[in-house]
Amino acid sequence: MTPPPQECAWNPKPESEAPVHLHCTKKLLASLGYPHLDQSLPANPLFGWHAHIVSIARAKTIVAINDHNFFAVIMPGIKKAQLKNFAHEFHLALAAALASEQWEDSHLDVLFGGHIAYAKTHDRQVLGIINQVVQDMECHVQHTGGWKNIDVIALTKKMNRIPWLASTRHTIFPIDQLTKDLDSLSPGGSSPSAPRTTTYSDAARMLLLRR
Repeated sequence: MTPPPQECAWNPKPESEAPVHLHCTKKLLASLGYPHLDQSLPANPLFGWHAHIVSIARAKTIVAINDHNFFAVIMPGIKKAQLKNFAHEFHLALAAALASEQWEDSHLDVLFGGHIAYAKTHDRQVLGIINQVVQDMECHVQHTGGWKNIDVIALTKKMNRIPWLASTRHTIFPIDQLTKDLDSLSPGGSSPSAPRTTTYSDAARMLLLRR
């Protein structure tokens, strides 16, 4: 039996690189201790996310949705201490979600530059998708008897196969649109320029062990 991975240091990329813009609801901003807000918008919506925190089955749960492809990242059972190091927690959750779809380290590099620029929400459509995802998860968790019976990775994959109507009036399947986005930005799936301390497999296992 393979021993569980040890928690290891995570070294984000230099602050000079383009950040992930995380547009948080008022409730999430309060939970994060009201971080400094960035007034700018990402040059590419692929690097923008909207996020909300809710209580599902008595567990604080964060749902983040990508502004461009509606790809969902689900973070149930978030503790106060984890909120203090949220960039690391989001990195782990995104790594686990991508790992389940067989993406490589280079694709994580594309989506997560290493740090987060916090901002207020601005896209009602993405907020509407978050609300629907929350409702779907509440029904699923209630039906299965609580988070203890939930495979978080499987639930994330399920949410990312729900079609959404984009503002251009065409249907988007998050996993399909994410595939197109990553293929266009990192053709050939090139390897990252430097090895990561935390690999996809380790990130996914650590996330599952803690949930």
